[in-house]
Amino acid sequence: MAEHIKYALNKLKETWKAHGREIGLFAGVFLVGIVGFEIGLVEGQSMQSKPLVIEVPAKPSPVAQVAGVSSEQKEIQKTVSGEVLTQTQNTNVDQNCTFVGSKNSDKYHLSTCAVVKRIKPENRRCFVSEEDAKSKGYVAGCLK
Repeated sequence: MAEHIKYALNKLKETWKAHGREIGLFAGVFLVGIVGFEIGLVEGQSMQSKPLVIEVPAKPSPVAQVAGVSSEQKEIQKTVSGEVLTQTQNTNVDQNCTFVGSKNSDKYHLSTCAVVKRIKPENRRCFVSEEDAKSKGYVAGCLK
């Protein structure tokens, strides 16, 4: 068994003499990389801070309390291009609004039509009658 150990040591010495410089350079670069990684890991853990949270303040909207209306049905009034729009919070359309149009369209619809649910509250136009809608340039849409 001593013969095998002597043979292995001789081979190791020959390999070191032939390639010692390359092996040393590789080992040095490898160790520097490991040490650099560990330093970065430790430094990163010590510099860890709370996540950045950006809060956008909500726009204050005027809330009007209407006599005879429950607290769940507070009305929000928004002014859009000089017109005051009224929308009830717990329903898609105001109960006094028989016909609804959009500021982005020229059609008016019954407040019970499915298309009315897709109109954004800030784009809604409320009409009490068909004549009211037609007088403002709207044409009939969903009247089912």
